[in-house]
Amino acid sequence: MQTRVYNILVPVDFTGKNKWAITKAIELANHFNCNIHLVHVVFKPVFPFTNIDISNFTPYASHIDMQSGREKLAILKAMYKPQLCGEGEIEISLLQGHPQKELRKYIEAYNMDMVVTGLPKFNFPERIISSVSISLLAKRINIPVLAVRSGGQVSHFKKIVLPFHDDIPAAPVQCFLPG
Repeated sequence: MQTRVYNILVPVDFTGKNKWAITKAIELANHFNCNIHLVHVVFKPVFPFTNIDISNFTPYASHIDMQSGREKLAILKAMYKPQLCGEGEIEISLLQGHPQKELRKYIEAYNMDMVVTGLPKFNFPERIISSVSISLLAKRINIPVLAVRSGGQVSHFKKIVLPFHDDIPAAPVQCFLPG
């Protein structure tokens, strides 16, 4: 079992919940001296007037296109880079396609060690949809997913979904997050 963290993925949709996810990812990256990957997936919905992908109930920012996505990712990188200490870097990537599939491919292609994602603050239906989406992603990947609620201090709410497989016993799970 790997105990060293090299790459942390933060899926971004340019909403307020990303602020807390990126902040937590920076805290972890500073502790582990690792890289952060800010990734946005541009997605064209089946139903163009909604902001939820009906096929897997994934919320997304429907107003973002490839050009504005690149610009917004560059702004996020410039804004958060000064907070990163050590040798870690902030990488940005803009993908196009279905969010769950593209994130899964990215995780496998770039050997991500952890996903840090934000949960919305007040919108109860979106919080449920986000939780379901995070759980579905965690079931399909072999790395921990840390969900951080937006609004307020990051330490108030943390949920880690660990994938369990036959080769990983459930009882002695070792968590490598800082206290």
